[in-house]
Amino acid sequence: MTITHGLENEEQLYLEQILELLRTTFGYDSWIANGFIKDIYCVKEDDVLAEDIETMAISKEGVLYYNKKFWKENIDTPNKVVEVITHELLHKVLGDFSRDYKDNKDLHNFAADSIINMTIFHMLGHADLMVSFYGTKPPMGILRPGSGVSVLKSKFGKVYEYLYSDNRYSNTATENCSIDQVMNALKLIMPKKYKKVVFLGSHDKDADKDEENSENIHLEIDPNDKSKIASEILDKCKKAGDGSALWNSMISVIHSRSNLRTHLLKDFSINKNINRITKYIREQKIVQSVIPIDPCRRDMAMLACGIIPVMWRNRVNGDRKRMSGVAVYIDVSGSMYSILPKVAGIVYSLRKNIKKVFQYSNKVEETTIEELGDGVIKTTGGTDFDCVIEHACKNKYDKIIVIGDGYADASKENKKLAGENIKKVCMILTDTADNKDNFFSKKYKNTYYLNDLC
Repeated sequence: MTITHGLENEEQLYLEQILELLRTTFGYDSWIANGFIKDIYCVKEDDVLAEDIETMAISKEGVLYYNKKFWKENIDTPNKVVEVITHELLHKVLGDFSRDYKDNKDLHNFAADSIINMTIFHMLGHADLMVSFYGTKPPMGILRPGSGVSVLKSKFGKVYEYLYSDNRYSNTATENCSIDQVMNALKLIMPKKYKKVVFLGSHDKDADKDEENSENIHLEIDPNDKSKIASEILDKCKKAGDGSALWNSMISVIHSRSNLRTHLLKDFSINKNINRITKYIREQKIVQSVIPIDPCRRDMAMLACGIIPVMWRNRVNGDRKRMSGVAVYIDVSGSMYSILPKVAGIVYSLRKNIKKVFQYSNKVEETTIEELGDGVIKTTGGTDFDCVIEHACKNKYDKIIVIGDGYADASKENKKLAGENIKKVCMILTDTADNKDNFFSKKYKNTYYLNDLC
């Protein structure tokens, strides 16, 4: 759509002033301030965009849209300007997956904003906008710091401590925070009815609308731009305070959501165990020939004894058709999100020997290496091996790789089905504390740990 300014002279927010605030925050060589945000647009009450942009948004083209009413009532200091824009930038980096959480859209937005607001508070050292915009009573109180006793003594107390603890640089505070961990906690304690929440920034409101609508704004930014923003956010987190827990936490969260190019995946150091997995999955056959191309061990032993074989037994890998049946199934439960970049790296290393990649929870969804790197997740929230076995058997995948924490099981019927139809399974566990007694590890006896592979 064509950008037409709707600003009135007496309410003009000078773009250069905003960019100068961002340069002060992220550095004078900041790409966010000097390359990404290029224009500004005021959304008035009678604007067709007012329904979708209740607070503010930043488009793919770098246009900063702000709701005039919201801005006039709430954004009255430089700190608040920086906070609301940083909030929106974090939405761009972490992504908004509400379209994959249609049944829990508001709850997911609640969890996402709690993580984003927590990050802003610890990263910038202030959260003035959140303090003035949200009350202290639960559940709204977890969207801001300083809520105090009213939240701490409620059933939201543990979640609040998890987000805003003064000991945030200890091993038990902000380290390894994730949207999905908070969401899983909120599922258990959130009341069925609560006051409607106005969330800051864009929350993918037009995801299900007609894309041909000329008034739609393209809010999904380019992967390259997302990576640049993520880099500056991480750098700012690294400089916050005296410790590194916030930085480590945001590395896990941001890297699991931000874009990973295929060529970046080459940077993952893959060791010889990957070759073992490849050899396990690939089938070799012995072909006799008068020429020693790739002699088997028996022929090499004979040669060492001074005996030259008349016919050499050469090892030949199975043909391409036989390899096309190998599939990879990746657990996408909450504990997996922060390590998806490593998982994507492993899948990339095995790419020549696999046909398809799938995510699994209680159902199986096809995915790609790029989607894994982008953090595109489709999950029901639970995990089981039944869906993996049923899907593999239905599609005649007799050799599969399963990546997860092992905390899942299968029915007696499906265990029997796997034994009859699935010849080989390589189980890759995410951590040494994972369940080594899972069905696939016990049945097929070919298990590795993620850290052993990259």
